[in-house]
Amino acid sequence: MKTLNETLQRLRLSVAMIVRDEQDVLADSMESVREIADEIVVLDTGSTDQTIKLAKRLGAIVHKKAWADDFAAARNHCMKFVTGDWVLWLDAGETIGRDSAIELRRFVTEEANRSNVHSLWVEVPSNQPAVSAEQCRQARLVPSHLNLQYTGRVRESLEFASLAASSEVAEAPGRIIRHPRQHEVERTLAKARRDLALAELEICGGDQGSVPLLVAGEAHSVLGDFEQARTVLRQAASAAPADSTLRLEAYYSLLTTFDDEPDLHANQLTACLDALESFPFDMQLLLALGNYMLVRGRVDLAVRAFDAAVRFGRVTTNVWHLCEVRDIASVCLSLALQSQQRDDEARAALETGLAAHPDSVRLLHQLYLLYGKQGKRIEAAAIEERLPRSLVATSTEVSLPSSDGQQVRIDVGRTSRGLPPHAAIMKPQRAQ
Repeated sequence: MKTLNETLQRLRLSVAMIVRDEQDVLADSMESVREIADEIVVLDTGSTDQTIKLAKRLGAIVHKKAWADDFAAARNHCMKFVTGDWVLWLDAGETIGRDSAIELRRFVTEEANRSNVHSLWVEVPSNQPAVSAEQCRQARLVPSHLNLQYTGRVRESLEFASLAASSEVAEAPGRIIRHPRQHEVERTLAKARRDLALAELEICGGDQGSVPLLVAGEAHSVLGDFEQARTVLRQAASAAPADSTLRLEAYYSLLTTFDDEPDLHANQLTACLDALESFPFDMQLLLALGNYMLVRGRVDLAVRAFDAAVRFGRVTTNVWHLCEVRDIASVCLSLALQSQQRDDEARAALETGLAAHPDSVRLLHQLYLLYGKQGKRIEAAAIEERLPRSLVATSTEVSLPSSDGQQVRIDVGRTSRGLPPHAAIMKPQRAQ
């Protein structure tokens, strides 16, 4: 019987990785792509542990390059050694599930347009049961013959200027899962310090663009220097092209810097409204606005914001967002409506959301609670059969604010290298 690799052999796929001191997570990453990769090329930038020996033992082609404070330079150097028709980039600790890997390999062989770069979903699993995972699309699948180069010391990106006018970043199947260590506090702080140093090198070198400013602002925020973060992030938003994802990310980051300073919550609301002037249909901004209105006791305005998110909200797929953001919008609208004793409308909001996402446990659970509240035992029993037992035991009393009445606010992304801020499910903030 032919192996998967023998069956899908028409085009060669190289997996490329930049590593340093990754002995604890490297094996899982390599094993997850072993079945689909024709070669795995690892560039080590100065490991002092067993990373190099492990990579070689697992069959990788290993090259070395001294770390030069430049991620783009490392990627461009690594690209010199790949021999495949396509290059799939993985960070150490990232994995691809087998079904996802098989579908990606089939796509590379049968469908992928070699004039295009392709994006894959990258997911950061949640470390809290009630909080959605995060995801965004990133350009990870690159045709080697285009000889594209990366630019930027930090948050490096492909230089697309050499692409033909007909080329684009197209979507590919497949989902890359990041390692749970992304949630480790010490690792996050170390990353922020490193990113800030690299961003400052870029800025001192004459790059006053939005990318190094955004990276620096996010790093200041993670490190707790919120005043400096706000200054730099406003600069990043101003430097970014209008309607660009970079400007949107700068606004996301800016909003997070006010969360722990109640005296500045009015400034936070102003920043949110400024962001909505540029991105009036952004779903996460609309959800944030709804939460800010709840904090101020303006449930009527919160309902309008949540309703706009449900009806008109858009998700920018190449910016980090909650995997369940659309379901969460429906839940937020329903809970806000319930707080106004508009239970029938609240139920309709959940039922409409469930029609679009029939397997959503989040929506099923909230609808189960609402059916119980309304005494609809037959309907509740039908939902109960589809829920995990742990959720069935939850009280049917739902009100705002409560431990069940979770809202959405923008929360700083502290889970991954280059991870911009994201919306997270939080308990309602109390007005100060």
